[in-house]
Amino acid sequence: MAENGFRATSRVLLIDPNGAVLMFLQYGKDRAVAPRWITPGGGVDPGEGHDEAAIRELFEETGLVLDTVPAAFFEEDFEPDQRWHPYQSGHWAWYELRVDRFEPVRDGWTEEELSDVLEWRWMTPDELAADEFEVEPAHLPALLRERLTTLTTAPEEHDMPSDLPVFTIPQLEAEPQLDLPSFDNDDAVDLGLIAVDLIRETGRNLAVRVVLRGDAVFQAKLKGTGPDNDLWLAGKAAVVERFGESSLLVRLRHLESGSAFEDRTDVDHDTMKAYGGSMPIRVDGELVGTITTSGEPDVVDHATTAEAVRRYLAGR
Repeated sequence: MAENGFRATSRVLLIDPNGAVLMFLQYGKDRAVAPRWITPGGGVDPGEGHDEAAIRELFEETGLVLDTVPAAFFEEDFEPDQRWHPYQSGHWAWYELRVDRFEPVRDGWTEEELSDVLEWRWMTPDELAADEFEVEPAHLPALLRERLTTLTTAPEEHDMPSDLPVFTIPQLEAEPQLDLPSFDNDDAVDLGLIAVDLIRETGRNLAVRVVLRGDAVFQAKLKGTGPDNDLWLAGKAAVVERFGESSLLVRLRHLESGSAFEDRTDVDHDTMKAYGGSMPIRVDGELVGTITTSGEPDVVDHATTAEAVRRYLAGR
């Protein structure tokens, strides 16, 4: 958001296993000025924080779906380069995620981005420093080298899964479902404990909540999860309660139809989050509750929830 010449911004280093970062060669405010290499990210919209802006920008610019991001590794006030920006002052927060190399999805790009982004490329610090086009900020190659050293010495603080699961609508439709003759509070606790065992087994950074007839019967927050996950736990469950199927399936159905869930005008997007991780609990076909996880990329959240459901059904 830019107000009175000021703009708050979130920028993200997406780093692959070879130490290359995803960059976009993009024009700024004036095509008379040569484009520069810049990371995914953008302005913080009204009502957002830096974390929320980073999550939204990653989805819009790359197609990567997350419900949380690691804490920003630094924030600072900065003076925008007037060759590329119309505002006079700014504050940015920088994030980093380690990912497998992938091809960005352009479905969320604006008309301006489709015109202004000339290409994307995975680039090492040396490639960035040697390229004919400038980099914004100019010290980004040095910053990336510094972060790669940090990642080498403490990867557990920054890792994302190297192989994110991929789901299709038919796969999700065929998954085992919780639809039982009975399901009470004790069953909800049993299901939650199975999820906790699975989270510990996989070492994932996840919170889990089991809701039965509007009551949060079971909740556990493991590793680095905390209050920030509450919005996502509730928001994903709200999608299941509204649409009657897993939150990831709802998201994929919308994408298949050509319109993202976020484009709907008949839902409250502050309280409904169509990201993977929540599945329905039914008794004789009636929707009575949800099991939801939050904390990893949403496909990992869903995989965890689905496996907990499968293990619970196998032992029932």
